[in-house]
Amino acid sequence: MEIVINRNCNTPVYLQIKNQIQHKIISGELTDDYVLPSERSLAKQVKVDRSTVVKAYMELKAEGLVESFVGRGTIVLPQISKNMTFDKLTVPKINWSQFVSQDFFMNSQNLIAQIMEAHQHEKVISFAGGIPSSDTYPIEIIKTLQNYCMDKYREKLFMPTSIYGCMELRKAIKKHAESRGINASVKEIMITSGTQQGIYYFAKLFVEAGDMILVEEPTYLGAIEIFKSARGKVVGVPVDEEGMKTDVLENLLLRYRPKFIYTQPSFQNPSGATLSIRRRKELLKLAYFYQVPILEDDSYSEINFSGKRFPSLKALDKKDYVVHLGSFSKSLFLGMRIGWAIANEYIVGRFGSLKQITDLHSNTMAQYLLSEFLIQGYYAKHLTKVVGEYKSKRDLMCNEITKYKINGLELSIPEGGYFLWCKLPENIRLSVLMDHAIKEGVMFMPPDPFYSNGSIGDAYIRLNYTYPSKEEIKEGVKRLMEAIRKAQIRKCPQGEVSYSNRNPIF
Repeated sequence: MEIVINRNCNTPVYLQIKNQIQHKIISGELTDDYVLPSERSLAKQVKVDRSTVVKAYMELKAEGLVESFVGRGTIVLPQISKNMTFDKLTVPKINWSQFVSQDFFMNSQNLIAQIMEAHQHEKVISFAGGIPSSDTYPIEIIKTLQNYCMDKYREKLFMPTSIYGCMELRKAIKKHAESRGINASVKEIMITSGTQQGIYYFAKLFVEAGDMILVEEPTYLGAIEIFKSARGKVVGVPVDEEGMKTDVLENLLLRYRPKFIYTQPSFQNPSGATLSIRRRKELLKLAYFYQVPILEDDSYSEINFSGKRFPSLKALDKKDYVVHLGSFSKSLFLGMRIGWAIANEYIVGRFGSLKQITDLHSNTMAQYLLSEFLIQGYYAKHLTKVVGEYKSKRDLMCNEITKYKINGLELSIPEGGYFLWCKLPENIRLSVLMDHAIKEGVMFMPPDPFYSNGSIGDAYIRLNYTYPSKEEIKEGVKRLMEAIRKAQIRKCPQGEVSYSNRNPIF
């Protein structure tokens, strides 16, 4: 086998060897089962180091052209041809990652998978998820309504609905929205498979590569992932106890000229902050002045502990700048993947086109069940129960954390929603804390996924109080406080900084 090396060529020598052998295989000059020269003999033949030949052979193996066998050497594999029988094919293992679009990436996918997996382990108490309590599921009511719907709607339950959703549910949501100060026609309401789908449709419709998007910081990690997967550039607006800081927002509007603003004005995930009425009006004024639309994610507004309800941005909006997204997943159960979008007819029409090419329509049975749940007045009663239960759990978690009196640990106590946003003591390294928390059998949500740049240091953790039982809250807080105690930086006698126990596994 002749190989000619061009020492004046810019192509690396190992690639010259690989390319020439590849050409000989593809052209048929080297037939199936042909034994290539040993690495040492070929290196001697072409006057190169043996490692160069090793690298060339590795490239050929990676492309499924050759394989090495003990006692046989490196041989040419049978190449695919139309005349070969199926059982004679030798095909390299497919590398799926090379086919995935570079536009698609989910920085938090492994973390979320780990958190969801933790819910399957009985010994782990998880404060990491965002899941309703199973104690609040209206199982008996759903059973009754299921039979009622079977009698009333019969074959309709087994048929597809309009891409915009069944009319009964859209009318029920229209009435529900009116009770929250939003006046919209049925044509301005579309049923989605949860708020997440509404965010995805909005991004698909609006975001082009390089578009700037302003979001609260911190904010819902799912929204960040969606906007980035659409190749948008996400810029964070700081949040304080009154929600998004509108004075900073104006500077960013001037600087970036964003495509739109994404906000969770009520009981925001993860901070629990609620945008004050003053700032809601300021936000709308800025949107009008700079002509920037607003995507309002109102997922948590129904979980209201104070009884004081601020009007949604959509209710305050008189110029049609707000697209409003709502959901029943947080107030009912996560499996009820039913949400809605309220926007002008043009946007609803475009959402409908996207719905048609994604999942065609939301679950028919769930739509009819939910419409009757609303029409027959069950929802208002259920919401009272849910809010009372979650308020009790929030209070319990806050009291349990406070009881341990850890210096520097600060709580932002929300007036609704699902989460506590906790500031850690300054002498905590998050990776060390996560290591100890796993060993103690408790999980929390770290801060990085909630920030557009993916990293802010070790300052905060998010704790969910809706899913765990009250007994689990007590035990889980105990475990978490022990993990925090173990993770705190201590001063050695010599004055050096050390961490308790061993180094982190992350």
